[in-house]
Amino acid sequence: VMSMLTSCKNGLSNLNSNIENEVGTFPVTVSNIEIKPQPQKVIVLSPGIADAIIALVREEKLWTAPEDCNLPGLDTLNKIKADSVDDIKAAGADLIISEQLDESQRNLLGETGVPILELQLPKNRESFERFYGELSSAFDGGDSGYTKGQDTAKEIYTRLDDISRIAEKNVITTACYLFNTTDKAVTGDQFANETMKAAGLTNVFSNDTGGTYELDVLKFSNPDGIFCAPGLKDEILKNTDFSGLKAVKQSKVFEIEEKYMIYLGRTVIPAASEIAGLAFPELTEETSQEPTDPTKNIEDEVNSSFSSMMAESSKGESSDESSSSSQVSSGSGDTQTLSEGDSNDDVYDMQERLSVLGYLTTTYDGHFGEFTAEAVKLFQEKNNLKATGKADKETLELLFSENAVEND
Repeated sequence: VMSMLTSCKNGLSNLNSNIENEVGTFPVTVSNIEIKPQPQKVIVLSPGIADAIIALVREEKLWTAPEDCNLPGLDTLNKIKADSVDDIKAAGADLIISEQLDESQRNLLGETGVPILELQLPKNRESFERFYGELSSAFDGGDSGYTKGQDTAKEIYTRLDDISRIAEKNVITTACYLFNTTDKAVTGDQFANETMKAAGLTNVFSNDTGGTYELDVLKFSNPDGIFCAPGLKDEILKNTDFSGLKAVKQSKVFEIEEKYMIYLGRTVIPAASEIAGLAFPELTEETSQEPTDPTKNIEDEVNSSFSSMMAESSKGESSDESSSSSQVSSGSGDTQTLSEGDSNDDVYDMQERLSVLGYLTTTYDGHFGEFTAEAVKLFQEKNNLKATGKADKETLELLFSENAVEND
């Protein structure tokens, strides 16, 4: 089961490998807003939408980031509040993207004179694909832009489906995610409900809407597990209103970062993995009995199995596929060398490992670009390898070994 959970992450094509640079049809109408020409300076006011923009690899168009948004790749952007009319005007943007606004918010932002694209946040598979199609159209025009957005959404869901199959249980396991102990929770009209479902859980508030809950409903549903915002676990355990709940009695209360519940990009994949690992620790059991985060075991397994996975996958490559990358000969066969210009799952896993070790500090998407090449070169220098910037067999084997030296 452990290796299956790992393979669901490694066995799929890169989410962004098919993204093209061509521009679709402009002007384009999205959610009754005509966008023309192609926007170059975009303000996004929703962290969830910002995460989706990163999944579409269009963050270079962002001029500012939402307040308190700490997504990798957006940390160098100026942060802006949704009600900062003067700041938005000063930014000189040509498009504002936001989730649905109320009338007062819409009127306030209307004072900026910048076109406002309001997107309905997704809550299920169908609306997820539509959301990505509309968002991609705003950046890359109609037709091909919409298609590229849908393709990205479908591939994200493919990974969620793989996690769902692994975490599937014969017995229904109920759970909830609480933002506080009074009234805020993940409900059925939020995409986080789908993330929980992919992790093999039934959200006790799946029939509720608006992101609110009632304590009496929580007590009646009596979930098997409770997930909550960081810092809330102690409050739940000490609160007498929660003392009778099965999850509290069985110590099944887990803290998960709130970003996992609001982001709408590739973040939903590690979110589902982490939730599944906490809810079903047997998926991540290893011989060590140390009380560590179960998701670390998943990452360790990825690291240890990467080299063999690459060797197996390279055997099945066609001659056309292999022509884009050089091969390093070894006694046991050929192992792919990853170099600048490559775009595939192997690159993504390498980037993830470089990020864990502190060599790659920017966002990554499975495309081997200039920043990745510099990170590989730095890793090679720190680990006494020839600093070529290309990840050959020797580099990859050391990178995914326990002997890899971390960047200071």
